[in-house]
This record gives sequence, structure tokens and C-alpha cells, in this order.
Amino acid sequence: HMVGTGFDVTEQRRREALLRHQVVHDPLTGLPNRVLLEELLHLAFHRADRNPGYLYGLLFLDLDGFKDINDRLGHPFGDLVLKAVADRLRRGVRKTDTVVRFGGDEFVVLLEPVSGEGDLPVLADRILRALREPMEIQGVPLTLTASIGVVMGRRGESSPGDLLARADRAMYQAKRSGKSRSSFLPRPQASSE
Repeated sequence: HMVGTGFDVTEQRRREALLRHQVVHDPLTGLPNRVLLEELLHLAFHRADRNPGYLYGLLFLDLDGFKDINDRLGHPFGDLVLKAVADRLRRGVRKTDTVVRFGGDEFVVLLEPVSGEGDLPVLADRILRALREPMEIQGVPLTLTASIGVVMGRRGESSPGDLLARADRAMYQAKRSGKSRSSFLPRPQASSE
């Protein structure tokens, strides 16, 4: 004789999957969040370490003048703007790229793979153009711009966190240069000490 006991774990697995999704996605935009970005950057970092020719890029975006939108029109309106930006970013990247809401009005795009540094400004310009297209939210016409920091990831990076910090510095360089533009920050040369 055999005696068995069965449990239906379907509901438990569904709850676990929902919880996992909530941990790694932004609740406002539905985009991946910085937790998932960190995981994806580690994967790209390891792919590049295993394959010397594997290149990837990061675009670090900050919306120009977003604080003014929140101050003038309120945070609920600002949330609608962030959702619209998320949609435009999703539509403006390739299928292999990942758009992340990093926090506030900052977004990161992980570009993988890229064939070389020449791909990065082209993709950054495509996003700048998409954001500049006029939009209307609740009857309010808007034209948005962003400052974008651009960096290339490749074999030999010191860490995914350093790459992200370099992208953030490049974004601030773009802001200082007049906003509504991108700024490429090359990888520092290894010292020959």
C-alpha cells in the first residue's frame, strides 16, 4: 500500500512571485528599481569579465526642472509626469535594454550589449529627442528635457557600483554644461605605478 499527501502550493508560489516583483520594481512606474539594477549590473559585470569583447553602457538621467513641476503643479501631477517619462523611456530603448527608476526624477538605462562607444551617444540622443516631444497631462502642455550621463562598461571595471557612480558624475557634468544634453565620461586610465 502507498499513502501520499499532496499540497497545492500554487497560491504560495504566486504570493512569492508577487512579493519578489514588489521588491525589485518601482510601485509608481512599474519599472525595475535600484535593487534589480544592482543585480543586472552584477550580471553584466560578470559577462564582461568572462568575455573580453562584451560591452555594455549606462545612461543616468535626471529630469531638468522637475522640482519646479512638483512645486507649481503638485506631487500627484509630478507622479503623472514620471509615469509618462517611464513610458517614453520604455519606448525609446532597444528590446535588450533595461529602463530603471533609480529614485525621484532619476532614471538609469542599462544598455546591453553595445558594439562600441559610438552606440552610446546615439542611444542617449534618441532618448533626449523622445523626452523633448511635447506632451499633455491633464490638459497641461509640457515639454521635458533631461541631463544624461553616459558611461561604457567593459572587462576590467573595478565594480558595478563604481560604474554607476561614474555615470552619476557624467550626468552632473551634463547639467553643468547647460542641461538638455548628454555627457560621456570615459573610463579612467589605469595608473602605471
